[in-house]
Amino acid sequence: MARGLAKHGLSLSISFIQQTAQRVVQIAVQKTDLWQPHAPEPESSVAILVTGLDSTTLLLREEDYKEALCGTIALYDRQGQRLSTTYLGAMLEAGKATFTHRFTALIIATAGARPR
Repeated sequence: MARGLAKHGLSLSISFIQQTAQRVVQIAVQKTDLWQPHAPEPESSVAILVTGLDSTTLLLREEDYKEALCGTIALYDRQGQRLSTTYLGAMLEAGKATFTHRFTALIIATAGARPR
């Protein structure tokens, strides 16, 4: 980003860019419930709800290794056709408690909206 700005005669310190990015992430996490897009209701009746959770460790430039998590909730009809998939991802600062809580709440909400 800094190099891209420099091409236009602008200059920002790396620390300013990093601090700004961290603040944007903090705001996004705080507003996630407001910004969470709601998938359209599947037209077919949902027969199967499948969840998945995966993680990886990433080496971030000029930082240490950090863990990233991705959770998925997929809805299928009786014929096994996928109707929709919801994704939840996060870069973890420490531990998995916040992500686990958000992902579990999303699973409960998804299942609760389809009592059968």
